Amino acid sequence: MKNSEYYAKKIKQLVKEKSADVSAPQVDDKIELIIRGILEENVDPRKVPAALSAIEKEYVDYNELRVSPVRDIVDVVGEKYPEIRSKAQNIVNTLQAIFDRANNLSLDFLNNKPKREIRKIFREKLGLGRYAESFVTLYGFDGHAMPVDNLLLDALKLGEYIHPSSDLDDLQGFLERITPHADAITYHQALRKYASEMARKVYRLWEKQRKEMEAAEREQKAAAQEEKTEEKPQAAEPTAVHESEEEKTSKKKSKGRAKGTKKSSGAKKTESGKRKKSSSTEVKVSSTRSTKKTSRIKASKAKSDSSNHSKQ
Repeated sequence: MKNSEYYAKKIKQLVKEKSADVSAPQVDDKIELIIRGILEENVDPRKVPAALSAIEKEYVDYNELRVSPVRDIVDVVGEKYPEIRSKAQNIVNTLQAIFDRANNLSLDFLNNKPKREIRKIFREKLGLGRYAESFVTLYGFDGHAMPVDNLLLDALKLGEYIHPSSDLDDLQGFLERITPHADAITYHQALRKYASEMARKVYRLWEKQRKEMEAAEREQKAAAQEEKTEEKPQAAEPTAVHESEEEKTSKKKSKGRAKGTKKSSGAKKTESGKRKKSSSTEVKVSSTRSTKKTSRIKASKAKSDSSNHSKQ
């Protein structure tokens, strides 16, 4: 974290102010710690006891909770509880993962393992999130861990106790470095108390951010739709309906030229036909004249022959 020494002093002073009347929860059952850790993440600490009490009253034991439909858990805790659907699903999934691994609902199989390995199993094998994993490690296995969530992160930012650019990784690493192991639970409870005091301001901030994000998404969708509309080729409009004056004039000229071409072609055909008929007639007349001439020549020759014959 940037300016870590400066913010370390501020955090220690905050813990000192808030730790006067805090007390750690006395929980011996590690399965209960898992359920509590899941329910606490990003939730005002004042709402958690009622949710735990509702679950304890409804279910005989945690094995019944393990096989309970998520919908039923939501109804038991209440739909207004923050992120209750995802939390209920997480509870069921984690309890089932433990049962599949140990054939019962017990974490005794982790007792002799190193703390680092325990945290890895919580995350990778049992599917616990950052807050619940750290919570069970701290309260159930005396590991050096500091549970943090977005509620605490934004509360500390609003109070200017950490650098504005810090994220959850920065916050958790920073707190685990500056917190003495013997005081880890005290630090956590003091910071949870501060988060509870700031919860309403943080929730208002989240609501504002949510609305801004939704507005930005709507603008992006509208811009994307507008861009698609601009890129889409325009459909050809019916010529008969939307013809321009120039197109109409051009079509009339084309039709006129086409008609003129047809007439010219027809006239040429007619003239050619006349020429053929005239030529045929001339041939017939010529043939007739030739025949008549031949007949006259034959007649004249016959007459001459007849005269010569008489003289003899």
